[in-house]
Amino acid sequence: MDFSRIIEIDFGRCFKALLNKIKLIIATTIAFGVIGVLVAVFYLDAENVYDAKASVYSIAYGSYSESAEGINTIQTYSEIVKSLKVAERAALLLGDDELDKFTIYDMIEEEKPQTSADGYSQEESSIINIHAYSTKKEDAIRVANAVANAYVMEVTSVTMTDSVQVLDEAYTCAIEYNALKQQIIYIIIFLLIGLVFSCCVVICCEIFSTKILSLKQGSLYGELEIIGVIPVQEK
Repeated sequence: MDFSRIIEIDFGRCFKALLNKIKLIIATTIAFGVIGVLVAVFYLDAENVYDAKASVYSIAYGSYSESAEGINTIQTYSEIVKSLKVAERAALLLGDDELDKFTIYDMIEEEKPQTSADGYSQEESSIINIHAYSTKKEDAIRVANAVANAYVMEVTSVTMTDSVQVLDEAYTCAIEYNALKQQIIYIIIFLLIGLVFSCCVVICCEIFSTKILSLKQGSLYGELEIIGVIPVQEK
């Protein structure tokens, strides 16, 4: 006869166990929430990061060869948008000691020219979007515009043509990193972890409990014959 214990999952009993341990579950969830708050405060960036976007382009004009040459120019020199040379020009345009060429270089990201599969854009022009990221809106806007103008000046000085121009200057910013939102997300994640963890512990303790809570368990699900039951007298 096999006397090994049978693991029975009684969903009704598990639910009652959760209700009985509701205070413990709430306390554990709150404790994890406090940990989430500490992580959000001490390990996450507390400031928003803003993204300002300016754009430069090479418009198609004149003959086909001139148009192709203008488009090829901006494609060829697109990579110098993020360069210390352009950053240095931008720093000179801004004239702000806090925004030197190294700071500006770290703030800038550029998008490649938007072209079609055959090498030319659908609107016969190539566009480079220049993004500046900063915790200060004004700095992001100023740097994006300064880099756009510095890039145009640099390409003009190299090619001796004015085929590359500023298309759109940055006037507003988008939020690239929302600090408050990220903090709230982290706190919610920790609260959920605490809730799930405490519920799993209570359910596992109930499932693997050695207590005999039913006649079926007492008889090992029919393996033994029950000859009597001693009732528990309530005090």
